[in-house]
Amino acid sequence: MRSIRRIGALTATLPMVLPAVAMLAPAAHADPPISYVGSKASSQSSSSPWATTSTRWQTPPSAVSPDLVVGGPSVVVVAFEAEGRCVAPSGGGACEVAVEVGGQRTRPHVGDGGPDTIWRGSDWGARRLSRTVCVPYQDSLRDLTVKVLARSSPGARFELRNRRLKVERRAQVKEDGCS
Repeated sequence: MRSIRRIGALTATLPMVLPAVAMLAPAAHADPPISYVGSKASSQSSSSPWATTSTRWQTPPSAVSPDLVVGGPSVVVVAFEAEGRCVAPSGGGACEVAVEVGGQRTRPHVGDGGPDTIWRGSDWGARRLSRTVCVPYQDSLRDLTVKVLARSSPGARFELRNRRLKVERRAQVKEDGCS
């Protein structure tokens, strides 16, 4: 009986919560979350070039996967791959990519607020970044939106193309290494 009440409360709350969450996401990524319970898989890609000269974290197009969930425990597996280059006048620039799940940076990463991977040099190079995030059980609605973030060092231009973001959320298994 308690479960039925919880489902009813969740169903009544979702129409109020979804518009607020959609407002937080950029307009190009305002699609509703794929699922609320159980497993989820999404994949998106873009071959169009994208560039930034910002030293602050930016989100490239096709680099957000919205997700709201109740329950768990879960494992979120994130794979991001792209071709990139870091063009700097002195040749000494560094351009960085990081991943967030539910507003929290994934681990491991380089230092406090540091990147998950770094591009250097003006030659195009491909990178693949994989992160696994263990999510404990939670009885209330939570945001597990995945975002890829990118930034350049001062004076550098970070260019990305042929980007692909793949996200899978599923039940934990022993091999995931979650405790």
